[in-house]
Amino acid sequence: MNKLKIVLDSNIIFSALLSTNNKFKFIIYDKRFKFFSCNFLFTEIFKNKEKLSNISKLTEKDLLIQMSNIFSKIHFIPEEFIPKEIYNKAYNLCKNIDESDTPFIALAIFLNAKLLTGDMKLANKLKTLTISVTDILENKLK
Repeated sequence: MNKLKIVLDSNIIFSALLSTNNKFKFIIYDKRFKFFSCNFLFTEIFKNKEKLSNISKLTEKDLLIQMSNIFSKIHFIPEEFIPKEIYNKAYNLCKNIDESDTPFIALAIFLNAKLLTGDMKLANKLKTLTISVTDILENKLK
């Protein structure tokens, strides 16, 4: 079975960590998909670890366990593996929305994968590159 490749951005992981019973967490554990992200995700998550712990009401230990469980489902690709021209293309696609999404968009282009993001402004601009949670949950995959 050929699994659909999906790149997860930071806000999807934030959502999965903030609630024990949410659709993002169920998607991450869905075996029909192969998930990827870039190493920049670690920076984003750990930069906001205290905030995530406070909002989720998880202890630091429980938050780290949740992170470990989620990260184990994701194949991480270093940004250095992405050709500069793809990275520049990704930057140009998102520079007017949120430049910090560049590594995720670049990885999706590089892998010929779909990007799963909770940023609706970005998703609307990049309709052909993104996939919606609704499409995944309703199995309306392209």
